[in-house]
Amino acid sequence: MKRALLLLATMLASPVAAQTVAITNATVALGDGSAPIEGGTVVFQNGRITAAGRGVAVPAGAEVIDGSGKWVAPGFVAGFSDLGITDAAGVAESNDAGARTSPFNAAIDVSVSINPAEVKVANERRGGVTRALVAPEASGSIFAGEGAVIDLGNDPQPVTRARAFQFVELGEGGGRLAGGSRPAAYAMLRDALSQAQDYRRNPGSFGGREKDSLVKRGDAEALLRVLDGAVPLVVHVERASDILTVLALPRDYPKLKLVLTGVSEGWMVAREIAAARVPVIAAALADLPAQCARQSPASTGRAAAAAGAVRRPGPAQGDRRFAWQPARRRS
Repeated sequence: MKRALLLLATMLASPVAAQTVAITNATVALGDGSAPIEGGTVVFQNGRITAAGRGVAVPAGAEVIDGSGKWVAPGFVAGFSDLGITDAAGVAESNDAGARTSPFNAAIDVSVSINPAEVKVANERRGGVTRALVAPEASGSIFAGEGAVIDLGNDPQPVTRARAFQFVELGEGGGRLAGGSRPAAYAMLRDALSQAQDYRRNPGSFGGREKDSLVKRGDAEALLRVLDGAVPLVVHVERASDILTVLALPRDYPKLKLVLTGVSEGWMVAREIAAARVPVIAAALADLPAQCARQSPASTGRAAAAAGAVRRPGPAQGDRRFAWQPARRRS
């Protein structure tokens, strides 16, 4: 079954993806919630799917692969990962996820360090993952830096979109990074955004080069992209009260595009999340209390239910802006 499900992912990851290929007579899952299609055909050209379904015509000259007895399904997307930036756990030389002692934070762009030859990339590709959001790890500041969108094809150019989003750690983790409390984390957030606005108004008089400056010029430029809505701000929070605090940020920063990740207590404020129409990347494996705020006794084991609850109420009903992620424990 695993091989059958991954037939399309394997084809797209191979050099033949540059040709016109048709997989015929397969059971095709479109990934839109519809029933699987028996005897279906999938056609892709130059690495892109151009047609899928029953009765699809096979283009002249296409390479035809008989999919009888096999399934063809869309590739999985790893909603939040460190693929390509951490090759081996415990080996510092292969870990580019965090930069604890760097003077920069928001300006850190992980796309320059993506390693397509990383063992984990190959393993995940074999498991059916064809795309991933790669996020840096917050270690020296609440701002981790700019994440990337990558493909897991077998090629030397994995980055689909560099500097795709800014990642910030709030809640319990953010409080620890900001000096010991949640209020300190939000003060750091607002001060950094304020300094970015100062940089916009008068870049010539903006500091940022001093050794002790908390916001460097590169950080300010990265945060202006967030303030202008050019890239989303992905915020890691778990506790319901933290989620509500984050949802209130657009009142002061109207162009802010929020994305929540974690949200193990999202079920408690599902209607508020839905009303705000904020996308959520929830952890698929969040059933153990790694830390007190991440998993309270009331929320343990409710990750799947929380995801469904976020989608059901209010104006966001039927909204598909939701993704699962493999659990990623942050230190």
